[in-house]
Amino acid sequence: MFRWQRPDDFPPGEPSEAVIWDAIDRHDPRGDADVRDRLEQHQDMLQGRDVFHSFFARSPLLPECPPETVEFGDPSQWVSSLRLQCGEYHPLESSIAPVSWGSCEILEPAADTVEPVGQSGLLSHRQLQSTPLEWPRDSTVGRVQSPVSGYVHWARYILQAHRGTLQTAGIYEAVYASLFDYGRLPSSWARGLVEFWDAGRGTCWIGAEEFTVTLSDLQTVSGLPVFGHHFEECVPPDEQLFQRVPSADGDRRGTSVLPDVYPIALQHYRQTYRASDLSRRATASMPVEVWVRSFLQEGYLSTVGVSLHDPFGLGLQRGTVLSEETAEPTSTADRTSPGLPGVGEDLLLVGFLAVWLCIFVLPLRAGSVRCSILLPASQLAQGQRLALAPATLARIYRSLRTASEATSLELRDLTLPWQYLYGWIHLHVQGAFSVLESPAYFSERGYPTVLPLCQASSTLESERIRLFFFAPQLVTDRFALVHQTATVSLPLHQRGTVVVDGTDRRGRRTLLLRRQSLAVAEYFISMLPGWLCYRSGNTVTLEGYQPNRVARQFGYS
Repeated sequence: MFRWQRPDDFPPGEPSEAVIWDAIDRHDPRGDADVRDRLEQHQDMLQGRDVFHSFFARSPLLPECPPETVEFGDPSQWVSSLRLQCGEYHPLESSIAPVSWGSCEILEPAADTVEPVGQSGLLSHRQLQSTPLEWPRDSTVGRVQSPVSGYVHWARYILQAHRGTLQTAGIYEAVYASLFDYGRLPSSWARGLVEFWDAGRGTCWIGAEEFTVTLSDLQTVSGLPVFGHHFEECVPPDEQLFQRVPSADGDRRGTSVLPDVYPIALQHYRQTYRASDLSRRATASMPVEVWVRSFLQEGYLSTVGVSLHDPFGLGLQRGTVLSEETAEPTSTADRTSPGLPGVGEDLLLVGFLAVWLCIFVLPLRAGSVRCSILLPASQLAQGQRLALAPATLARIYRSLRTASEATSLELRDLTLPWQYLYGWIHLHVQGAFSVLESPAYFSERGYPTVLPLCQASSTLESERIRLFFFAPQLVTDRFALVHQTATVSLPLHQRGTVVVDGTDRRGRRTLLLRRQSLAVAEYFISMLPGWLCYRSGNTVTLEGYQPNRVARQFGYS
């Protein structure tokens, strides 16, 4: 039996994959060894190796649930790594339990918390007790970053050339929404949200009522999927990065667990970082302009504006009825790739999705691309569905919590996908924004409701907005609360759907069968209390999720 132990003086980047397989083949000259034994030997030789020579900080992936322990029929078409656990107090426990799958508790019922009585944790109330509320003029709170140079050209190509992959991953509409510029939206509403955010409850106080961004709201506004493989940002060690399992076609070397393009993307990041003289090690994120230039030809680096009525720049006049061929042109025969020579199509897609995630979905630092985002970008590029909505909402909750617990309004760098929060305000505060009528094509196709905000305008009366949060009844002539609208409730044709409508192979009742709409299940999950999880490197963020506090947003009194 072939055994290998790593020598103490062995270089960190060795042995290479070629050397590993040569060693395994020498001990299996007739090719009759069991494939699992060969892959186990391969795994042993990966231990302790670092092909990037300590350039990246490595963090192991979260453990997975073995497929043979899955109790729900056909989970590959349902929830691939999202686990939902219900406590005994919940009357629907027996109905929901069969969809448990995976080992990452993204939504797990939370116990009741003891809430302090007689004191306020709101930033606005604390400030009023000490100094007047005056935001610094250079504050970045509420500021939406405009599309970077070259992004629109890149996005248009990706949406056409990789439409099927994006649809399989459930992010086509969300990527489409990033074509537009939301950078002109004023920050008054964002600042009001920060001032009246209750960190202890994860809700925003508007007068005597609580509101919050629910998963259902976020999905409606952004188009991000609620269900999917758990989202995590990290660079795993070699034994996980290059791990292989038996393949369906009988290949003696198996197939990679992670996408094959992922190590290539990491190598591209490392080479680009070093070639740009940014640092000897990846101790900081890479400027997004440097990342984009490492992919796109010079002629595609110009900044291009996008009209809501002409998203692909076809020269349409305002009022033209959008069709599939004008709003979503699919022909790529006459469209040249904007990528540099030597940049493969798979790598080009990963590079774009990394920018999309870092700038539009989960920005941590303004104008930068981080190496840890390449893992989910590679998974999405293979058509894998990720639970982006819970991760994004966890990040939003944590950032608002940090801001609301600050001792002053000197919040210099509060980077968030503010356009989603503005979209949420637009859903629930009538009169907050003046929005031009958007093409009917977008509502018919169920596009994210953030789209019209690219042409929106809002009042600059910050004091009146603050008064609305404090006492909405005093500004009813200007603003009105909206608890539930058709855009955040179930579609008409899905209302009345039987939630528990079948049995699994063991005769137990299931939440929903495949033939039912996934939107019904995602809406149902959005109403359950639990935890939102966001993992980045060695840090795991858990934020309490209590939609029961805002039941009126779901149509309950």
